[in-house]
Amino acid sequence: MEKNYNFGLVYQKFSKKKLIISSLIKSLIFGFIAMLLVGYFLGYRIYNVMGYSSEPDIHYGSVVVDYKVPFKELKVGDYITWSRTGNSFVTHVIIEIDYENNSITTSQTNHFDDDGIVSPDTPIKYENVYGKVIFTIPKLGSVFVGIKNLILTGRSINILGIMTIVLTITAIQLFGSFIKKEYYIIKE
Repeated sequence: MEKNYNFGLVYQKFSKKKLIISSLIKSLIFGFIAMLLVGYFLGYRIYNVMGYSSEPDIHYGSVVVDYKVPFKELKVGDYITWSRTGNSFVTHVIIEIDYENNSITTSQTNHFDDDGIVSPDTPIKYENVYGKVIFTIPKLGSVFVGIKNLILTGRSINILGIMTIVLTITAIQLFGSFIKKEYYIIKE
């Protein structure tokens, strides 16, 4: 006896768990990109810590998020990111503020002289301060700064970088659909 199948009832079985996880990961990536863009235009900046001078408070490889605050809001004990040249940046703790000259003296937190006294950096002008450290995230500096550099170039949005991220996510999703095992259920 020959069986007849109704192919109108053929459907693909999928995993709701995989779909939810995949959607969540994509949402997190796009949310992260949106957060970086909005934060950048609101004045927040991120830097990758490439040294040990702020240990143990700020670890090597951390990402620091800075925001430019008025000079009067800075206080001794705050961490700031500054640069004399605009090319290399330093994140150190404030040890002295000179309100008359609008200058700040910082120091490495682990650099002491022979008498156990903190060795200060040369005082810097407030104009060289890029921001006060708002928060840090350990070990993710390279990731955050790498993504930031992909989507932001100087003071503008890098459309090519954003497209690279979107196309990479799309390619991963398409490649995944080619290698996954598909299940079909046929109803009689």
